[in-house]
Amino acid sequence: MRHDIFTASTPDKAYFKAKEKYGFLFKVVNARQIPIKNSDSVICEIVISVDDKLYEEKNKASAKSKDQKKIEEETIQEKLIVKSIVDIFKNRGIDKHWVDRKISKLKDKSLKKDKQRLLSYLLNEIHHSIKVSIESLKNKKIIMLVGPTGAGKTTTIAKLAARYSYMLDKTYKVALLNLDNYKVGAKEQLANYAEIMGLQHLTVNGVEDFKNKLEQLEEFDVVLVDTTGISPFDIDKMMKNIKYISASTKHKIYINLVLPATIKYEDFNDMYNSFSFLNIDGLILSKLDETRYFGSIINFLIQDNISPLAYVSVGQEVPDDLIVASREYILDKLAEKIEIG
Repeated sequence: MRHDIFTASTPDKAYFKAKEKYGFLFKVVNARQIPIKNSDSVICEIVISVDDKLYEEKNKASAKSKDQKKIEEETIQEKLIVKSIVDIFKNRGIDKHWVDRKISKLKDKSLKKDKQRLLSYLLNEIHHSIKVSIESLKNKKIIMLVGPTGAGKTTTIAKLAARYSYMLDKTYKVALLNLDNYKVGAKEQLANYAEIMGLQHLTVNGVEDFKNKLEQLEEFDVVLVDTTGISPFDIDKMMKNIKYISASTKHKIYINLVLPATIKYEDFNDMYNSFSFLNIDGLILSKLDETRYFGSIINFLIQDNISPLAYVSVGQEVPDDLIVASREYILDKLAEKIEIG
């Protein structure tokens, strides 16, 4: 036989608890009143005797019920933690479907029980999803900047020219080529930058002239090519760029697409897709100082088919406001002001 104890404010209520659990299949072994300290009230206690098998059956069910309740409470807590973290990324503009997919594929389920660890996991996933290129000038480089009108290509060319010509450990011989014969003042602007920095600057008139100018600049380490700003829907101008890119057979022309950080996620994709047939080698994000919202940028960069990020432009100052792209820089911008309660 096994003993079980029940307490209540009256003997009848204690007895009722025993009856509710065991029916009439028990015997009362003892009953007493226990005074409550510093009070006139008492607790009524009864001790009953019950068959071993029945005791185990009833108390096993009770233990199972407690375990089930604990599991349910933990599940609710996990859901609250996950929701709070999803809301943090959603409020920062990160695609909710991407976050949901990453959480659903979690191998370590314990992460769902810890807000800080779950946050760190998702930031780490973003970190690994962003591709960045390594700056290398070991061999001669012809770098052509393409992009939509107003993206900041000419200013970016000047920043790159300054960086390569006198800001690195080694001094590189840099020349500027201008294909932009449409934008008013474009040639003059780049010519002014070249004069200030003491760099060679040439204007190109047609594909054959482009080939000839590249041959004239064979001794230069880096040739930076500025192009006309193009609407993503202007097929004729796009095709003209292809002719220029195909003109050089001796050296590869590296294509860097310049996109302003101020546009929407959908515009990022539209512009990238429109220029993608140029075989984009790298991305340059301009005007990063003009936006406080990095969700669209992150959503764009973490896609599998996107070219690596090469540089980010954070202002109009030449040459200072150009930064070699790093995952840490982008993540810092996303994560700043994120608070975990």
